[in-house]
Amino acid sequence: MTDEHRKARDRFLQKHLFHGLKDLNDGFDIVSISYFNEKQFNVVLQRVELLKDIGVYGIEPHILDQETGEFVYYAVDTFENYLTYPQDPEWYMKSFEKFKGTGEELYYSASFYIPGNYLDYGTD
Repeated sequence: MTDEHRKARDRFLQKHLFHGLKDLNDGFDIVSISYFNEKQFNVVLQRVELLKDIGVYGIEPHILDQETGEFVYYAVDTFENYLTYPQDPEWYMKSFEKFKGTGEELYYSASFYIPGNYLDYGTD
């Protein structure tokens, strides 16, 4: 992925999926990966579903380690595990429900499928 493509993708995510939400990544991961609590991540997934052509490659929650105070990897789930495609809301909603069902306070991130024609390659 080129730097130009990465910037265009990040602009799209901020404008269409993450607007109005609080990114919980306070530096525990690279700046381009956003994390959300359960309620906010549900909003992100609803926005993905409304956009139709957008999809989710994978969901990767983290959990706060009570001893160290650091966020640590919890698990990952991908569309391949459901034998479907990234734009199928059934897979990512089922995966999200599975993670919610753990009873853990998770912080969610995801990787997204965004068709190239959705990206604005204008300058920052």
